[in-house]
Amino acid sequence: MLLAQQSARQGPVAVSVLGPPAAGKSSLTATLASRHRGLIFRLREYARHRAAHDEGLAQTMRTSTDPLGWVPDPVALSLIDHALHGPFRPSPGILLLLEGFPGNPVQAVHTAGVLDRMGVELHVVELLVDQESARRRAQTRRVCPACESGSADEPHRPATAGPDGGCARCGGPLRARRDDTADLLAARTGRFRQHHPRIRREFQTRGVPWHTIDTRCSPAAVVAAAEAALGICPSLHPDPGALIP
Repeated sequence: MLLAQQSARQGPVAVSVLGPPAAGKSSLTATLASRHRGLIFRLREYARHRAAHDEGLAQTMRTSTDPLGWVPDPVALSLIDHALHGPFRPSPGILLLLEGFPGNPVQAVHTAGVLDRMGVELHVVELLVDQESARRRAQTRRVCPACESGSADEPHRPATAGPDGGCARCGGPLRARRDDTADLLAARTGRFRQHHPRIRREFQTRGVPWHTIDTRCSPAAVVAAAEAALGICPSLHPDPGALIP
């Protein structure tokens, strides 16, 4: 069981799940979270959550000129500090999943340092996908605004369609992610490729284990490969992963 594995490690574990857009990061983190009592941290979701209680942050996000909606690094570093010492504080028996984070080498250096000082064992799982497969996935995947009501302005989690084409869980209408439009997908992919080599170099310089998984296999095989790489047994838990505690 994961709890026993983490106990043997004598400390909590965090996993940075990286990869280009449409590589399957959301699907993997959702499955790992449901199987291993995980918490899923997504920077933009956490920023929106905090902005609801922080007018200064809300103003920063409203006036951002970044074409992909990224918050400035000083704000991002402040948010990850707040999260790791607050609702996303790593603890034994809970798998902390940093989905798509860090997004650049500045965030990588800072996050690795914070987690090291907290005594957290950090791993990276990188999902590999070819450009054509990513494009096809982005064209076909859908999200459910009703099931993800907490992020109705920008639902993120992949949804499964039922026989009538609606959400298999609630029956409501599904829609494409805004980020999956051709222009935004290309911009997001370009930014990932720009930052990825230095993120990897910064982590590996610090001895952070880096695991790569080819996503051309089945989703179940991807999950199994991630569990094997992280040394966690495929045990099931009823507690689903949380987005915002």
